[in-house]
Amino acid sequence: NARLMSGGGQPMFLAAYDPERKAIMVASLVPPGADPGHSHELWLIPADGRPRSLGLIDPGASKAMPMSEPMAEMTKEGVSLAVTVEPRGGSRRDGPSGPMAAVGKLTRL
Repeated sequence: NARLMSGGGQPMFLAAYDPERKAIMVASLVPPGADPGHSHELWLIPADGRPRSLGLIDPGASKAMPMSEPMAEMTKEGVSLAVTVEPRGGSRRDGPSGPMAAVGKLTRL
């Protein structure tokens, strides 16, 4: 379970890891249409510190983001999740290219 907070302390995204489905369930608390020129991209940041993209999340939407077996193995308590503001369609490189909108740590429920 994680609350991804903005720099100002506002919750912007909620996330939970479902080990049976090997998926991160994420909900955006950002109002739909708030930033039509950009995409929000969710990143898993494991112990090695190198972000791995989990995919895009639309403002106001909820979705399950499936994870590969190696990535699921990295999902342990204390791992961080972050959302960046990227160009439409997401980062065009192997890692975030835009500013961080929100960050939080996975904790056990």
